[in-house]
Amino acid sequence: MFLFNPENDLALANFGEHYMPPESARRLGWDLSVLPAWYAPSNSLVLSDNPLDGDFLSRMNGLLLMDIKIVNSSEIADWDKPIFPWGWNPTLRKRLLNLGVEEQTVATKQYLQTIRDYSNRLNAVKIHNSLMSKYSNTSVIPRDDESHFHRLFLGENSYRAGILSDSENNINGSLSSQNLLFCGSPHYFRDVNEVLLYLSKQSGDCVLKMPLSGSGKGLVWIKNGITDKQTDWCRRVILNQGGVVAEPAFNRVQDFAMEFFIHNANITFEGYSLFNSASSGAYAGNQLISDLCIEQTLSEFLPINELHALRESVELELVKHFPNYNGYLGVDMMVCKIGESYCVHPCLEVNLRMNMGLVAHRINEQFVGENSMGHFNIAYFKSSNDALSFELKNKLEHPLEIIDGKVVKGFLPLNPVNENTRYIAYALITNKDYLCYSLLK
Repeated sequence: MFLFNPENDLALANFGEHYMPPESARRLGWDLSVLPAWYAPSNSLVLSDNPLDGDFLSRMNGLLLMDIKIVNSSEIADWDKPIFPWGWNPTLRKRLLNLGVEEQTVATKQYLQTIRDYSNRLNAVKIHNSLMSKYSNTSVIPRDDESHFHRLFLGENSYRAGILSDSENNINGSLSSQNLLFCGSPHYFRDVNEVLLYLSKQSGDCVLKMPLSGSGKGLVWIKNGITDKQTDWCRRVILNQGGVVAEPAFNRVQDFAMEFFIHNANITFEGYSLFNSASSGAYAGNQLISDLCIEQTLSEFLPINELHALRESVELELVKHFPNYNGYLGVDMMVCKIGESYCVHPCLEVNLRMNMGLVAHRINEQFVGENSMGHFNIAYFKSSNDALSFELKNKLEHPLEIIDGKVVKGFLPLNPVNENTRYIAYALITNKDYLCYSLLK
C-alpha cells in the first residue's frame, strides 16, 4: 500500500506525534493523494480518501494499461502488509496505528529517530566535503581546449575539506583562468557568532539553511550583509536544531539529481533527475527524458566518465553515512557557472524519502513513448475553478495521443481536478523532433 504525505519533511523536523502541518501541505496531500499510482508497481493499492480518485484512476487504468486501485482509511483496519509512504515520521506512524494497521507494518520509533538524524543537512555537508577531498589531487582528461578543464583541483594546499582558499575562491576573489570540475564549500556552524564571522569574510551572496526542513525549504538568502531579522532567525534555528548550514551562493545553470535505493546496506542506482528550481530554491518541475539523454545534456559541462565516477563515489558515501537506512533517496546536485567555466556542486541536499525526481523518472519509463519527451510539474492555483480552467485549456491545446498504453504527445493530468482543486500535477508530452539535449538549452 502506497500513500502520499508531502508534509513529511516538516513532520520529521517537528518530530511530534500530533504535529499539524500547514494548510498548504494538507491541501497538496489531498489534491495529489493519487500521485503514488504513477510510481507504484502494478497491482498496488493507493491510500486515499479523496472521493474523486476512484473514477480518475479507473479512467487512467483503461487508457494507460495501469492496474492500481484505491483503498480508503476505513478499509485498512488490521492491515498487515508492507506500507510505502512518501516518507516516515512520528505523525504518520500515529495516524496509521489509530486507523488500526498492525504495528509491525509501520516504522519503529527507533528507526524514525535514525531517519531524522540521517536527514540533517550536516550529513550532506559531510558527504560533500568527503567527495571533494577524494578528488583534491586528481588529474582529469582535458576537454577539447587544454586550458579549459586541465585539472580537477588546484592541490592540497588550495583545497581543504572542500573549501577554496581566499585567492582562488570565486566568492572571495577572482578565479581567473583556473577551472574546476566540482565546486561548493558548505559549512555547519553551532554558534551564531561563527556564522557572523564567516559571513563577514564573504564578498558575495550566501545562503543559510536549516538543518531540518524540506528540500528547497528553510533557506535564507544573504545579500549585501546579514540583517538583524536574519540574525535572529539564525539564533532560533541553532537553538531549536543545534546548528545552521552556510554556503556561498553559486550561479546556477542546471539542477539535477542522482536517485538511489538502499536495502540492508546494498545500494542500487535508480536513475537521474533533471529538474528546475525557482530562485528561492523551490521545486519547479522535471524533464521527462531518458537517463541517456540526461547524460548527454550533462556532458556539456562534465565528461561522462567523470559523471560515472562521481556516481560511484556518491554510492560509497551514502552506504557509509546511512548504514541503517532502507528505501529511496536522492542526492541533489547542480551545474554552476564560474567565470566562463562550468563546475558541478556534487551534494546540495540528500532526501531520504521518495521524491519528485523519482516520480518523473517512473512516469517517463512507464508511460511516455520511446520517441517522445516532456515536462512534469505541479501547479498551484489560488482561486476556485482556476485549476479546472487550466486543465481544460491544456486538454484543448494539447490533445492526448496514446499508442499501446504510452503517451506519444499531449497533456496528461496526473490527479483529478474539479472547481475546488488547488494543486494539479501534470505531464506535457511532445515528440522528439530534435536531439534531446538541444531542447533543454
